[in-house]
Amino acid sequence: MEKLAEYQLLGDEIYSLPDKFDSALVAVGWRFKDGPLAVYDKNKVIGILDAEMGEDWGEEFFDFNVIGSWVGDSTPIFIEL
Repeated sequence: MEKLAEYQLLGDEIYSLPDKFDSALVAVGWRFKDGPLAVYDKNKVIGILDAEMGEDWGEEFFDFNVIGSWVGDSTPIFIEL
């Protein structure tokens, strides 16, 4: 996403998921005192994981390893569209 690259060029550290999830990146957002943050479509991320890991494993992996992770103030946001 170009917008994410623009913020990174300005020196903002934005944690993002690996490149294979670029199609699930939908926006740049903010949380209370944190931002800019990468914003991902939760269902697209799970779909990518399902395609890679097999049906239904993607959601379990997402719940435990992705949404269940905190990587600091730049932790991405996941939304349902």
